[in-house]
Amino acid sequence: MKTPRRLGIWMDHSVARLMEYTDGEYKVITFDSNFVGLDNQDGLQHSESLLYNKENQAKRSFYKSIIEALKL
Repeated sequence: MKTPRRLGIWMDHSVARLMEYTDGEYKVITFDSNFVGLDNQDGLQHSESLLYNKENQAKRSFYKSIIEALKL
């Protein structure tokens, strides 16, 4: 029978930490979102929909990397 994983997840919109307890010690993996807010100058040069799409792509990539780590 396979031993269940002891895994804790702490996350918000910008950082996620996966903490796994194995053999008396904790293994911590940290994921940082690569999206940084744009200042007003960038907002003036780009359309709102383009900025919205960039933000969604960054979020999707962030959550996808977390999901892949959970599958291990």
